[in-house]
Amino acid sequence: MSRKRNQGGFEDLVEYLVERCLKAADNRDKNKFVESLIDFNDVVDSFLEQQATLGNQVSDTNRESLERIFSNYFVDLYEGLIEAPPTFRTEVISAITTSIRRSRDVGFSPTYQAFLSTLNRCYRLEMETGEFEFRAKRFFVRRYNLLIRKSVDQIQASDSPAAFETARSFWEVTFDQAQQLLKTAIEATDEETYSEIISKLTEIYYYDVVSSNRQRIADVGDSENEFLEKKAEFGQSIESQVSVLTFVLTGWAFRRFREGTLSEEEYKEIATTTESQRNSIAAVAEVYYDEIRGEGRFEYWEGWNLDEAMAETMGVATSAPAALSWLQAFYCTELLRLGSQSFEDGELDVRGLPIPVSKAVVAESDKIRKTLESLHTDSIVEIFIDSGTDIERLIDAIVQLHEDAEETYRNQVREDVHESALDDESVKSFEDSIQSDFVEGCTLRNVLRDIEVIAEDPSEEGGQPKELGRLQVPRRALVSVDDIPLHLSMQRYVSPIEDRYRELLFENLEVVQESVISQEELLERVREYVDSHDVEAILTTLGVSDDVFRDADAYKYVLTSEERVFENQRGSFAGTPVLSMRGDGFSILLVFAGPTQIIETNPADRPLSIDMIPAEETLSEEDRQNLSEEELENIKDWVYVDVSYLCQFTPGANIGVAITVER
Repeated sequence: MSRKRNQGGFEDLVEYLVERCLKAADNRDKNKFVESLIDFNDVVDSFLEQQATLGNQVSDTNRESLERIFSNYFVDLYEGLIEAPPTFRTEVISAITTSIRRSRDVGFSPTYQAFLSTLNRCYRLEMETGEFEFRAKRFFVRRYNLLIRKSVDQIQASDSPAAFETARSFWEVTFDQAQQLLKTAIEATDEETYSEIISKLTEIYYYDVVSSNRQRIADVGDSENEFLEKKAEFGQSIESQVSVLTFVLTGWAFRRFREGTLSEEEYKEIATTTESQRNSIAAVAEVYYDEIRGEGRFEYWEGWNLDEAMAETMGVATSAPAALSWLQAFYCTELLRLGSQSFEDGELDVRGLPIPVSKAVVAESDKIRKTLESLHTDSIVEIFIDSGTDIERLIDAIVQLHEDAEETYRNQVREDVHESALDDESVKSFEDSIQSDFVEGCTLRNVLRDIEVIAEDPSEEGGQPKELGRLQVPRRALVSVDDIPLHLSMQRYVSPIEDRYRELLFENLEVVQESVISQEELLERVREYVDSHDVEAILTTLGVSDDVFRDADAYKYVLTSEERVFENQRGSFAGTPVLSMRGDGFSILLVFAGPTQIIETNPADRPLSIDMIPAEETLSEEDRQNLSEEELENIKDWVYVDVSYLCQFTPGANIGVAITVER
């Protein structure tokens, strides 16, 4: 035995049966060995029957513990038989598959998964300890393929939504375990097992899951028709899963070939097995972009290279995403292989556009070219392409296919954007960002509100919208279209609003303008005003405070929370708060205390009024007639956003002094 356990009477029974099996194998007593193995299976059956009887009354923890006991002892038994004749191990394989089938029959997907995983572990043991004897390997493969076939038959035979969901859960487990086994077969250079099992998977077609019901389709009601359509859709999903699986596994084999752990002959044998599923540029591009780079439904491969890197380093490791590393390299190799077969006179003989017109292909052309050129530099693809092919021209042609697909996608998206109405949610999100960025970032307004030069009164009559400008925003940011991601810099839009807001206040309120000729003189003037006036705050344009106050003894950089008067305060000069603000119209603004002179009639957290209109709607009929079609399309790319500030000015005493250093 490879390890001992002591977890109570039940486990002692299982251990005793395993010891009996091993003793019988040592004596080459096949009859006693099988007899003991049957007793082992009887214990498993009792466990499954108990599970079926008690149902939800059995805790997951207890069930998982028993599953581990059975699985580990099955593996221990198999490992103990490595030196025994192969027929003893095939009996263990038969016993495990019996437990797998029984788990499926009673509807326990977790137990089914545990035992199927056990079968995979036995295969790994066999490959790690030596050559898998031919007859034993064939026995293993046939049993495994029967399990795959039974999973499909179960889906086909399901006659109710509940039965279908159960069958689907078992298929998902089967597929997951099969892909793990196939990956192990590649890494063990076991082309025979790989070929047999992958061939069984590629024989599955979507109509396999509905064929038994086809004669009844014309006579059933709407609900059953929907059920059969659901089964057919899942059958097509299985085909997609298998198609992706063959692509990914061959890509993994190609990665190992590039690294030198698979020979050219070994790789070609693996690749040739499923080459019919990759018989055109369109076929490989569809799998790569629609499935692998698309919705990400089949991401079981994503951790393979990371797992390998962690095993090598025995600790923390990083790796590039599979789709952008070895899978992309394999995709490019397939493009070169297939392209060379139809490349004549510098042209690819393809019909239509073989590269999917989708978001995934956008901005991919440069990456594809780099990968293709890297493969060409390594000379690794020369063994896959027809002799005499001008590889550099072939690369140009393949890249051009991607650029054509990208341009087509962008044009389609642009047309969809132009035809779509503004999306309420996108519009609200943009407006919320403008409002919040202005409220949080406009230091001048925040200071004036805090010292009550600005007050809020929604009931005030006479408030007039004061224009702060018109923004030009990409229309695709404000419509609901499956678009290339667009990240707007809100600062780009808020900054001119703040600049115009400051100008508006200077135009309507009394602000003294002064200029000085040096930083020293600027500091003197600030000190004079602080000493002689009731200065509430000193606002500096970005960076100026460091230049002006760097050597000033009266400037305090570090403040306690109690010393801070305003949020985002940088420091204090002679006890007066110093803050930074955006803008370049002056160097320093000294803000004085005084009565209220601005009354805002919008809520304080949304002081701006924002109106949006598609740019083309601002055109007159005459304007449209004078524009070319291309010019009109360019205008449709934009939305105009008119921003105003609803307020009432009541000018009074001087609110501050703006001092500029003349350069």
